[in-house]
Amino acid sequence: MGRTKLNEFMNKGYDNNYVIDGNFQVAQANPTVATGITNPASGAYPVFDLWKVIQGNTGSYPTLVHSQQLITAGSVPNSKYLYRINASAAGTVGADAYYTAQHFIEHGTQNLCGLNKKVTVSFWARTSISGTKRFGIQLFQSYGTGGSPSSGESISGGNFTLTSTWTKYTTTITTNTLSGKTFGTNNDDYLCLRVWYAWGSNQAVSVEASTAETFVGAGDIEIAQVKLEPGDTATTFLPRLFIEELRRCQRYYEKSYDYLNAGGTGTYSNILDFKYAITTGCIYTVSVQYKVSKRITVTPTYYDGAGVINKIYFNGNGGTPATPYYSQHGFSSQTPAAGSTSQQEFAFHYIVDARF
Repeated sequence: MGRTKLNEFMNKGYDNNYVIDGNFQVAQANPTVATGITNPASGAYPVFDLWKVIQGNTGSYPTLVHSQQLITAGSVPNSKYLYRINASAAGTVGADAYYTAQHFIEHGTQNLCGLNKKVTVSFWARTSISGTKRFGIQLFQSYGTGGSPSSGESISGGNFTLTSTWTKYTTTITTNTLSGKTFGTNNDDYLCLRVWYAWGSNQAVSVEASTAETFVGAGDIEIAQVKLEPGDTATTFLPRLFIEELRRCQRYYEKSYDYLNAGGTGTYSNILDFKYAITTGCIYTVSVQYKVSKRITVTPTYYDGAGVINKIYFNGNGGTPATPYYSQHGFSSQTPAAGSTSQQEFAFHYIVDARF
């Protein structure tokens, strides 16, 4: 298929976006994010399930509030939500400072990278900050962990000057060769899309800038419709249904709670409740199948109905659960003690976090 025909095919409905939830719909881990998360710690996923904040070597950042907000209808086609960071002031940056939001594409290095291969990143953005506010794009090509994998490589995607009007920006990035590279034995390579909000003078080269960038002033920085696709052309952004994006996110984060209840909420709504008859003095085991198989095997975190971590409800009392078996597909859980009567009750909530 020729390049022209391929582009026509993509623009007519082929979903080639490797970013999960690029339309910023899914916030199951933090479902009250419209009110904002203030100054999240580096390494946190403050708003959306698959967007991680990484920062460091700061001078003095201003107060930063991350939130999911509604887009004014019609301002960005086919979008309802945006990702907003509100800055209280310009702040300062040290020479090695960086403030980024990052999205990890599982197996992105093995699937998208290589000699002469290109990917195109596109997104909509705007700012209410007065003055010249820049925004950077970078990729990180990781070869995973386990054994002796090759070191990861950063690849610049340039920087952009935002305006007060919603504008679509695109950048095409040539990936690094895979020739001579070694992937980790854990089969967990990834391609990381980094969005830079601020950087110090020593970090400017990371986004092809020559000077440092603070938050410039008080106001909002907003992005929507983030897309990363193979090739050198930015094609039409095709929104996915909420349920489809949710299922994709659940490969990395899942909870037993209702969507609008964060993990650790004190509630019995949707709690896993097992009532059974068993011989007195026996341990009881239950099995839970995940809604979606996870990226890696991790131990689930339990909560009782009051929201107490690592506790379960057992015959009218709390207890510490045992997890004798867990995999990428589910887990089993045992009662913390043998039952003292023939009628038993065993209940808990869980979350499982397999994100990068």
